[in-house]
Amino acid sequence: MLDGWRDKLRFIVVVVFGGLCFLIPAYYDKVDTYLAGERVTAQVLQCELAGRKAGTNYTCLGSWVRNGVADVGTLHGVSDSEPPGTTVAVRVTDDAAVLDSPRWMVYFAIGCLALVTVTGLIVRLFVRLIRATRPR
Repeated sequence: MLDGWRDKLRFIVVVVFGGLCFLIPAYYDKVDTYLAGERVTAQVLQCELAGRKAGTNYTCLGSWVRNGVADVGTLHGVSDSEPPGTTVAVRVTDDAAVLDSPRWMVYFAIGCLALVTVTGLIVRLFVRLIRATRPR
């Protein structure tokens, strides 16, 4: 099926970069909140382990004041169990709060670069196929 190590490597690169493309929809809403949200300080109310591995997946509930209005909601991006009362910098919109960290942009940029790479590889493949099937 695949001839040579170069074809196998190309296949692996397409699979890996294709998977990285899923960072775009996974982080789009968080990037939107990070870019458009207002900077506020939130107070952690509680954190619970969301997955099975400690230290990786915590869901934290927090409160903040935005434009003089108090609000409560999920704080996206808190990676450790924060004790209640801890203050964290967040960016908030009407319906979301994310940690004030540029990592959202980094993840999104990695997904965009992966998409560009996969698109380039697919275009190159089609050009090679067209040239190979063109009558001489």
